[in-house]
Amino acid sequence: MKKVLALSVLSFILMFNTTLLKTFAESPTKETNVSSQEENQKTLEELYEYADQTNNFEIVSASELPENTPTINFDSVEDFKRAIEESREIQANNEEIETFYEKSDVSTNAPKLLTRAAATKNDSKRISWSLVGTWEWIYQWWLPPNMWIDFTYTYTGSGSSKKFSKITKITSNSSGFPSSWVETTSVSNFYDDNKGVSIKIQGYHLLGVSIGGQAIGTKFYDNYTKKYHF
Repeated sequence: MKKVLALSVLSFILMFNTTLLKTFAESPTKETNVSSQEENQKTLEELYEYADQTNNFEIVSASELPENTPTINFDSVEDFKRAIEESREIQANNEEIETFYEKSDVSTNAPKLLTRAAATKNDSKRISWSLVGTWEWIYQWWLPPNMWIDFTYTYTGSGSSKKFSKITKITSNSSGFPSSWVETTSVSNFYDDNKGVSIKIQGYHLLGVSIGGQAIGTKFYDNYTKKYHF
C-alpha cells in the first residue's frame, strides 16, 4: 500500500513539473509573438498617419500587389519617411517638360498633286523616355527604368503643313520593375497652331515595401507631361 502511494505521489510530481516546464517554455514564444504583432500594428498606424499627412502615397494590402512584385526593404518608419521626403524634393526640382519631334518623312517631297492636304488621316505615335540616371538614387528606388505614352490621333496636311485634328486615345505604361505604372487619367492640349500636342498622364507606381519586417503595398502617386511636335 505504501509503495503504491509513493508511486502515485511521484507520478503527480513528475506530471506537475513537466506541465510547469512546458508552460515556461511556451511563455517566451507567446510573449514574442504578441510583442511582434504590437510592433507591426504600431508601424502600420505610423504609416497610415504619415500617408494622410503627405497625400503623396497610399497604403494598400500586400495581397493587392501583382505576383513577383519586388519589395524594397527599410529598417524603420523613419528611414522610409526620409526616403519619401528626399524623393519629393528631387521630384519638385525636375519639372522640365521634354518635347519630342517627329522624324523627317521621306515622302514630304512628293508632288503636291498627289496629296489631299485637307483630308483627315489617322496615325499613332509612341513617346518613350528613360528614367535611368535622371534622378538621384533615392528617387530611383521605386521608379521603373523606362516609361512610354502611346497615343492615336487624326491630322490634316503633310510635311511641314501637318496639324493635329484630334487625339483619339492615350495609354501609358512602364517596364514594370521595380514598380508597375497604373494610369488613372490623361489630358491633351494642342499648341503652336495645332502642330504640337502636350499630353499629361496621372497615376501611380505600385510597389511592395517592407518596414522592419512589416510587408505592405504602396501606391506612389505621380504625373508626367510630355510634348510631341510635327
